[in-house]
Amino acid sequence: MMDLQAFLSQPEIKSELQDLDNDVSKEMRQMDMRYKRFEMKVSNVHGPVLERKLANIGRKMEALDYKFKNNLKFDPETKMWKLSMDNKIDQELQQDGMEINQDLEKFIGSKPEIQKELKELDADLKGEMQDVQKELMESAKLLENPEYKAELEAIAAKMEALDAKFKANIKFEK
Repeated sequence: MMDLQAFLSQPEIKSELQDLDNDVSKEMRQMDMRYKRFEMKVSNVHGPVLERKLANIGRKMEALDYKFKNNLKFDPETKMWKLSMDNKIDQELQQDGMEINQDLEKFIGSKPEIQKELKELDADLKGEMQDVQKELMESAKLLENPEYKAELEAIAAKMEALDAKFKANIKFEK
């Protein structure tokens, strides 16, 4: 972990990461603002009926999230998070997820103006994500420097070992 901290504290890396953070934060704020405008438009144009439908879908999503989080436990012995649930709960979660998807598809499918807005939002998000990807690729060029590359490879090896350890400690009950 100290290797990673030392690597990240280098001025060039810190600067690149800060730039990336600023750019990603800006993109996320823009997406959030667009979503809020969309939400206001839906609320103003389509009124309380659609708000109730969206709120109902939102409550179902929150309930599904609660069920999932309720079965996620931290094991202090292994210092790992574990997901443990019986088949009945797993089936409930899958059923709830399918129901939410059906509700969303029905809601979106019944409103052409919402379909249009979502297509535009999707196109904008894809464009913004491509911009972020471009910036990441530009930042990656800096990291191709042999001095940084060796450090990144060492960090990557440690991350792979941690990932293997994590996967070895997750058990899915069937």
